[in-house]
Parts: sequence; structure tokens; C-alpha cells
Amino acid sequence: MTVAVDSRRPVRRFAAVWLGVGLALTSATQLRLPGLPIGPGELILLGWMLAEAVVLLQRGRVNAVLAVRGYALFWGLTTLALALGSLASVLHGTWRTDYARNLPALGLSAAASCLALLSPDGLTRWRTVVRAVLATITPCMVALGLLAAAGRTNLGPLATLYELRFTGWAENPNQLALVCLPLPYFGIEWLRSARGFWRRSLVLCLLLGIVGVGLATLSDALMFSWGIATMLLVAYAWWHSLAGARRTTRTVAFGVLILPATILVSVGVLMPTLERLVEERVQATYGNNSQGSDRVALWTNGIQAAIRSPLFGLGPGGYSGVTRPFDGIEAHNSYIDWLDATGLVGLTLLAGLLAWAGLSAMRAGDATAFVSLIAVCVFVMFHYVLRQPLFWCYVLAVGASGYRARLLVRTATLEAR
Repeated sequence: MTVAVDSRRPVRRFAAVWLGVGLALTSATQLRLPGLPIGPGELILLGWMLAEAVVLLQRGRVNAVLAVRGYALFWGLTTLALALGSLASVLHGTWRTDYARNLPALGLSAAASCLALLSPDGLTRWRTVVRAVLATITPCMVALGLLAAAGRTNLGPLATLYELRFTGWAENPNQLALVCLPLPYFGIEWLRSARGFWRRSLVLCLLLGIVGVGLATLSDALMFSWGIATMLLVAYAWWHSLAGARRTTRTVAFGVLILPATILVSVGVLMPTLERLVEERVQATYGNNSQGSDRVALWTNGIQAAIRSPLFGLGPGGYSGVTRPFDGIEAHNSYIDWLDATGLVGLTLLAGLLAWAGLSAMRAGDATAFVSLIAVCVFVMFHYVLRQPLFWCYVLAVGASGYRARLLVRTATLEAR
């Protein structure tokens, strides 16, 4: 049996790359229009959304598999929670005027991600989208980083350093850290599937480049997230070498002797230095009048604000504060800020979405996708990123990995007949 060649595949690949470039450029917050939350990334995304909507209208049908319907239901119920929460906020007298910054960003994230899923390749395009993000952000940030190292830290509207932290084209180094967050793990998957010496070399350069850019942001949350995700990936590789279906003498020797010995030697050599660095960092972060103590206060006051309207929240906005709740500051914790905005209903929906993505990756046996989700889940504990389209892109890329794996198996079965 022969499988028909999809003549629209190049067009779909171009659309996926277009989406990825737009998502990468949403981090270019220094290039936004003065006083408006619109920059090159948002404009590219809006152009892509218009083109995608025209194509869907011409086609006359949409992708309506269970995962797509579930994601649309997620945003439908979340929108209802935001509306009811806003009403509760008005009734309680806690309405925030910064909804004008949060609501359009959430709307763009919801519209772009839902529209991307409605295409027939809505659940298979995300690998190309993430690769386009990696291929866009890495050379641009490496170039800006090299110029910064040479002393060229101010380039027109761009200030590429915030104190000693690399920001690239973002206003905040943590915004750039979010972009870098899961890309090394997706890059590992790309490296494994790349064919040919030159393609592998290119992907390896992108992989090393994005790691260097992430390190240059000096983001504690990024380092912590990468540390946990990498340890899980190493543990999985160890377990797979011992219990995997393709177990050989070489893999068993690697799992039983080489890897444990390497870890023990590395820990023995590096532990004194790591212990000293961790102790210094903890003291600097959680000392008196520090960022750490302020963060704990923001989390506590954010939870207290959520108690005012626990079911549907208080709508989009910042409801925490350093000294008290409802001081107009975000909690700097995505779970608490989402609880403030959408209540227990929205937080439960978010937990369900993350669980779906994680289970999908686990069923597909995609360890790199799974640990990238872990990295995202850890990182968002220290920053509010749910208004960023990239967050939803990364979650969908992980969740779609299982669907893509099943599609590849089905295609291979058809070709074998």
C-alpha cells in the first residue's frame, strides 16, 4: 500500500516556522512601540493569525480531535472564570486597572494557541515551531552577547545588559530566561534525529549557544529548573540503559559502572565548591531586606488575596504586595497569580492541562519533552509567565509529542502494508 504525498506540506512547514519566529520575537520587549504592548513579535503573530484564519475559512474544516476540543474547552472555562472573577473584584472593591496589560496578552496567547491547533497539522507542527524558536533566538542572542562582551552594550534602542545580567533584546533577563528554558531539551531531541554531519554540527552549535545565553541571564530560577530537569534526564538515561528494550553489554556497562563512577567522582571533586557557592547564594538571596524575603511575602499576600474570591478569583491583575494584599503587585509565582485571577476553577484547569501534557510525553516515551515540562513547571514558581504566548507554546509542544508519536507509528504501519 502506498501513502499519498501531502502537497501542502511545504506550506504547512512555512506556517509553522512563521509562528515560531513570531513567538521568539515576542521576547523582544525593548523593541515594542512606546507605551504599547506591541512589538515585532506581536505584529508577526497577528499577521500569522490572519493568514491562518483565511486558510481555515477557505478549507472549511478544522482539526477537531479530542485534544484540540479539550484545549478549546480549557480556554472557554478559563475565560468564564476570568469574567466571573472580574465581576467579583468589582463587587469586593478590589478591581485593578492593570487589566489592560494582562487581558490583551492573555487574549493573544489564547487566540494564537487555539488557532494553531485548529489546522489539520495542529498537533504535529509544534516540533517545527519550537525548532524555529531555537533557530531564531540563538544566533540573535549570541551575536548580541558577543557585542556586549566587546563593550557594545547599547545598540540603538537596545540595552543588552542589566547590571551584569544579559538581557539581549528583552527588558528583563527573566523574560529571556523563559525563552531559553526548555530549548536545550528540545534541542537534544533535534540533535538525535538530525541526519548528516553538517546538520548535526549546526544543531549542536544552536544547542550550545542557547545554553550559553541562558547562563548569561544569571537567572536563579532558570539554573534551578535546569538542574532539576537535567538530573531527571540523567536518571532516566541511567534507568533506560539498565532496563531498556535495547539493552546491550555496552549500555549495561555504562549504567552499572561508567555513569555511577563518573557521578561519584564529580560529586567528590565538586561538592566542596558547590556547597560553598550554594551557601553564599542562599545567604545573599534570603537575607534580611533581600529579594528572597520579599518573594515569600508576595506569595503569602497573594494567597491571602485569593481567599477573598476563592472559586473564580478576581480577574486579571496584580493582587499581592510586599506588606499587604491588594497592593497592586503580582505574586511572582504563576500558580498563585493564576489562583488570584481565576480562582480554584482556573488553577484546577491549569493543573489538568499540565498533567495532560506530562502524561502524553510519558506515554510517548519522550523523556526530553517530559523534563522540559518539568523545567517549565519549576520555573513558573518564581515568575508570572502565563500571559506569555511562549508558555502555552511550550506546554502544547510537550503535549503534542504523544500524538505525533502515535501518528508516526500509524504511518509506519501503513507504509509496511
